Amino acid sequence: MGDKTTILFLIITFFISNIALIINTCMSKKIKIICDDLEYNLEMTENKTILELALEHDIDAPYSCQGGICSTCLAKLNKGTVQMDNNQILTDDEVEDGYILSCQARPTSDELEVNYDEV
Repeated sequence: MGDKTTILFLIITFFISNIALIINTCMSKKIKIICDDLEYNLEMTENKTILELALEHDIDAPYSCQGGICSTCLAKLNKGTVQMDNNQILTDDEVEDGYILSCQARPTSDELEVNYDEV
């Protein structure tokens, strides 16, 4: 009986954690992007990078390689949190100071403010 209970517990835990991940991914996130002295208030429901969202809305955000190695897409994160898929250029101190590579940054909080003009 103990092995069946343990297996059932693991299965339930697996499903609950995946449901939480799906809900978090599908929840709408409010993203403010500041670029060229213009403010854009957007909503994101898909798992995209900040740069992908900006380009999708015809924002003239700077970028080049889209691989996290050139820093052309550098921006300042003024509010919220992100997870960068790849970062081969920013130091730990720069990340701590709020700098992000927008081509690699995916929102992990419900609200973000990203400023391309502050870099």
